[in-house]
Amino acid sequence: MWGPVIAVRMTKKNDYEKERQRQQFEVFRTLMKTRRMTLSQEHVMALNTVMVDFFGKPRIEAAYRNYLKELNREASVAGDPSASKLLKDRADALHDLIYEIGAELGYKYDKRDMTDLSYSPQGWFDEQAEQQQLRALLLKVLAGEAPFPVTDFEKLVVGRGKFPPPPKVARQ
Repeated sequence: MWGPVIAVRMTKKNDYEKERQRQQFEVFRTLMKTRRMTLSQEHVMALNTVMVDFFGKPRIEAAYRNYLKELNREASVAGDPSASKLLKDRADALHDLIYEIGAELGYKYDKRDMTDLSYSPQGWFDEQAEQQQLRALLLKVLAGEAPFPVTDFEKLVVGRGKFPPPPKVARQ
């Protein structure tokens, strides 16, 4: 009589453990995919689930808290030598977190591989920098802090000879 009840409970427990492991693996996989794109929405969403999916794992919790501490440190002005150190400290803390999660899931990585064996095209970083510049300029224009440049297209382009003059239409 108790056999079927016990079997159902064991099946539910196994299903729960499989789902939990799948969620943990998904967090690990996402952090690995986005470790060079830390501003991506996918990266941030994975970070925000670490404390839920790895609850009760002290090494992961400590690495997570350390990474968040680094993320919340005040960023210095661009070009300041301490800005480079801040970015390195953040990357190291992220790699420590990924390393601990990987170890929990049975993966053994050299922490140096986190940086050396990942790729992001320079074009992505350039595009992101351009978008930030354009956004900053647009905000200044909308706030009335910068003018919105308007030019006479004909004088700017046609007057320089980049395009031939428009054809003349004979009138009848």
